[in-house]
This record gives sequence, structure tokens and C-alpha cells, in this order.
Amino acid sequence: MLYGHGIPGAGKTIMTSIVVNHLHTKFGSDPRTGIAYLYCNFRRQDEQSATNMLASILKQLALGRPQMPAVVERLHENHHAKQTRPSLGEVVTELHAVSSAYSKSFILVDALDECCISEGARQVFISELLHLQARVRSNIFVTSRINPQIARELGSACICVEIQASDDDVRRYLDGQMRRLPAFVQKSVAIQEEVKRGITDVVKGM
Repeated sequence: MLYGHGIPGAGKTIMTSIVVNHLHTKFGSDPRTGIAYLYCNFRRQDEQSATNMLASILKQLALGRPQMPAVVERLHENHHAKQTRPSLGEVVTELHAVSSAYSKSFILVDALDECCISEGARQVFISELLHLQARVRSNIFVTSRINPQIARELGSACICVEIQASDDDVRRYLDGQMRRLPAFVQKSVAIQEEVKRGITDVVKGM
């Protein structure tokens, strides 16, 4: 399990998207590898219960199988007939079953700090991620703003890294943007350096 935390604007969501794209490029055609991802959003907290988020992961992993797993079909049929939704326990049970059918799986969760925390939803979600990681050895990548509580809940076995743009990162980005500035800036190395220095000093790792 890898936990990347950083200040707002540090590039956590962009990094998550790059990782998702890389995994799909490398393993997208491999039926032995499962990939699922979530982007949490504080504007949609009412939808981000632990059950719904785990169900989304289950759906993505189930759709990645060559054939829809029979256990998921039965779960759908049972609840479709009754017009009900699966319970947390049912979702977790089938999630473990589907995940174990893969040789390896990757689960990515961006902006976990924006997940709903009412009724302990985030804590339950983290707990189930940890159980999944322990039972079927799923590879899990989580990002959030700096949040000591999330770090504690993920546990000491989690590898924590700070996501932060270095000054070199910012300057390399700005080097590629100089051509968009007025001609008088493009003609003056001194002005370009002043622009890059000023922006680098202000952004502070964003």
C-alpha cells in the first residue's frame, strides 16, 4: 500500500491519472490483472458511502473479467427482483471473491480526504481496503491532502510519501511555457529567468 499526501495543488490527482493510464497501458489487455479506481469529491459526499465506493470497485473488477462472475450475477438478480441494494457485507464478500480471481490487482483512490466522514464512512472504507489488501494482496494507492488521521488509519505498514513539486519540476514546466509569453520576454533570457524565479518562489510546491 502506497499513500501519497500533499498540499492542495501539488498534483495528486494528475499523478493518480498518470498511474491509472500507465496501468491500463501495461495491463489493460491482461485478464489476470484487475484495475479499479475512484476519484473522491467533497461535492458528492452523499454518494460516497463506504458501501457505494466498495461497490464501484467491485463493479470495475467484475467488468474486467472475461465473463461476468457468477457470484456477482446472483447478487444482482437477487436485489433486482426485490428492488433493493446490496448490503456492505454482501459487497465486501463478493469483492474478495472477484479480487481473488485475479493474479494481481491494483486499486487507486484519489482525494480520500474528500470522502464522506459521516457515520464513520471513511474509516469503514479504509478498514475494508486494508482487509482486502491483507487477504488477496491487492496493490493499493491512495492520495489525500496532508491528514494525520488518514495516515493513522492506513497503519504503519503503509508506505507514505509526500507529493510536492520541486523547484526543478516547476522550472522545467515553465521552460516549456516561455513560448506562450510576449515576444519581448522570449528575446530576453534575463526576463525569462526573472519570471521563472518569481513563479517558483510563489508556488511553494504546487
